[in-house]
Amino acid sequence: MLWRQYHTNTQAALAVSVKIFTWLLACTLLFGVLITAEASGDMTPAPPLHSIPFKAENQSVGSDVFRVVLSLVVALGVGVGVLYVARHHFSKLRGVSADTRRIRTLETLRLTPRTTLFLIEFDERVLLLGQHGDAISVISEKQSAITPHNPDAS
Repeated sequence: MLWRQYHTNTQAALAVSVKIFTWLLACTLLFGVLITAEASGDMTPAPPLHSIPFKAENQSVGSDVFRVVLSLVVALGVGVGVLYVARHHFSKLRGVSADTRRIRTLETLRLTPRTTLFLIEFDERVLLLGQHGDAISVISEKQSAITPHNPDAS
């Protein structure tokens, strides 16, 4: 049951993430087109009876590079901002926050490259789990003597 709820929430989050990515890509492309159109200046064609006059460029290559780098920085900033907001927004939608989690990893101890011990607190129980390769087994289980984690207490 929990897996089905998690899987459904994950699919919904993925669908919204794809929509956000598509929107971000469209905005980035539109931003690039606007900058290109603005950089090219007047787009009206020359009269057909006259030869095309030589147009002296009043901009250097350095200013074009600066515009490209500035556009890239702005696009990356918008992307990071959208990802930050989406991550925090979706964690609140799923009902998961740092102070309401039911599972905490108290300690982790790597014995060998393939063997690890985990001390996990779950619903006021403490579990000692052992992992060797792909197998995980419960080594010990007892009631929690550890006080609940309260980030506001000092």
